[in-house]
Amino acid sequence: MELAVCPNQDMLSDFERSYSNNDMYCPLCLKRCKETNSKVIFIQYLQELCWLLPSSRYSADDSRPWLMSHLQLLAKNYSTSWSLEAVVKTFFRTVCCLPRHLFYTDSFTEPMVDEDLVLSTINGEMKMAVFPSNVFSYLVQGMILVKQAIDIDKIFTTCPIMLTSLMVYLPTIRYLIEQVTFRNGNLVSVVGWLKRALEGHFPSFDDCPPWMYAVAMLSLCINSTPKTNNYGKLILDLCTESQLRILNGRTLGDSKGKITFYNHNGVSIDDYCLCSSEFLPNIVNFSVGQFEPTISDHCPISITIHSQLVNKSCDNYVKPTLRRVKWTTKREEIFKSNMLKVNFGTINSDVDNLTQKIEANNTCNSNVTQSVNDTVSTVSSISSILYNAAFLSNTNKTPGKTKRSKRRKIKKPYYDNECESKYRSLKSLTRKLCTEPWNDSLRHKVLYNKKELNKLIRKKYRQFRHKMIKQIIDSNNSCPNDFWKTIKKLKKENFKDPSSNIQPKEWFKYFNKLMNIDYDKNVCNDKKEYTTFKDCNTCTKMLSSSITTEEVVIAAKSLKNNKASGSDCITNEMLQISCYMNIDVYVKLFNLILKSGIYPTLWRKFLLSPFSRVGVLMIHLITEV
Repeated sequence: MELAVCPNQDMLSDFERSYSNNDMYCPLCLKRCKETNSKVIFIQYLQELCWLLPSSRYSADDSRPWLMSHLQLLAKNYSTSWSLEAVVKTFFRTVCCLPRHLFYTDSFTEPMVDEDLVLSTINGEMKMAVFPSNVFSYLVQGMILVKQAIDIDKIFTTCPIMLTSLMVYLPTIRYLIEQVTFRNGNLVSVVGWLKRALEGHFPSFDDCPPWMYAVAMLSLCINSTPKTNNYGKLILDLCTESQLRILNGRTLGDSKGKITFYNHNGVSIDDYCLCSSEFLPNIVNFSVGQFEPTISDHCPISITIHSQLVNKSCDNYVKPTLRRVKWTTKREEIFKSNMLKVNFGTINSDVDNLTQKIEANNTCNSNVTQSVNDTVSTVSSISSILYNAAFLSNTNKTPGKTKRSKRRKIKKPYYDNECESKYRSLKSLTRKLCTEPWNDSLRHKVLYNKKELNKLIRKKYRQFRHKMIKQIIDSNNSCPNDFWKTIKKLKKENFKDPSSNIQPKEWFKYFNKLMNIDYDKNVCNDKKEYTTFKDCNTCTKMLSSSITTEEVVIAAKSLKNNKASGSDCITNEMLQISCYMNIDVYVKLFNLILKSGIYPTLWRKFLLSPFSRVGVLMIHLITEV
């Protein structure tokens, strides 16, 4: 196949279109072609040379002349303008920019080889590199022989390690053909991937398979002018003395070493994540989040740690599963129609039987507990009837799967389209700044737009607040509901779950000690209250007389509407309507409680909601007194 029909021809530079008469592979798609450029030949030849050197029968001294002759022959045959030093320099800078310390060792020691995982020291820091099995040792031994034959110091003086620290192993042509992967139907080779990276289009190493690369660090400082200060040197000294490792730029998820801080003075990496060398294998992922100028000058960082968690059971407060009733006119009509279908004859008979039992037994000690349980069951049945009547409304609704709606981000009421358009333009500039962090003009433009957006938001908020205050003043005396709706709009945060971590038992113990009440646990409290009530000599005849129907009606009318319900989720509107429709049940039940002195435990539960003076945090819990 000719290079002219190669699908990746448009990705080649003009220099790479200088062909020779060698039967090689296309550097981008690995398809066989008759023509390729001389630069690729050098790289592939040196690559094969370093692969074969360790398996050679010659020693280091004997192989030096052989290596020199091959390199000179390579430079002479394929490029008259390239000197021997330029050939090796190109090889080391573009293909294997390995750390300098590897070329100052006489032998490759066994502790540095760990199959696919190799820890090597680069610039005094520990770096992680992933290599194919049993390849790193052969490569390094070949590099050592090249080092012994050529003066490497002259090469690395023009290639600062802090500027480009790319550690990549390119396998042989045969290995590449076996390990290539398909992307969008085209063969992609490591050579083409590396070529685009060297031209400045640095891909992310985070999604590449391990066999494609062996990366220690790819600095984002290429084609830039980075600066160091004393604080950075102090951090490095601290890490060296304490055996700590910096995860920025060396961990899966942040192979580029992304910038974490942007302001008017410049950009830098100010947010670090440090860990000990022993803990380094437990790090799964480290990533730097997107820069959000409207939130902070710093980028968020996140880390994933491999750990084994032990689930411990704890006695936490479980919220009641009852749904709150939002009372409306439609809900009232449904409740009335459902209450007409309820048969209260069973409840009336239960209350009558319970009254006869209490009067016959005269509330003996053995029957007090049973009477209490019967009263509780009666009240519970009434509460369940009222609650179910409020929710038996969707009779015409066909059963099926409910479609879950996606969570939408709740915007502030003063955040209008003008703010949104400015925010989107700022977001677009921010994305561009993340790709060009050293562009000063772009950085100043982003910060200026951020300042203008904040000014606009503050202006909109002042206008909204002034409007709400005017509505509060106007609705204070006219409509209380509008007043509280306006107050809710002014809240800065919406606490959907304001419950506290304090358990109900702790509240009960605290107030129990605070009141300093001693009681006998073996005797029922309801019995003591009942006895005390019977022995009271100051009770008037009016208080001891039976409760009448008129008194229940007056009490029901005095209940205020649109109030929060208790733990049983029974609202005042439900009690009013049910009293008018079945007044006899309530009259009998209240008289039973009055005569027996037994107060249902279901009515003794309430929601304790202490409010903080500083914030708006509420603590919701169920307590029994």
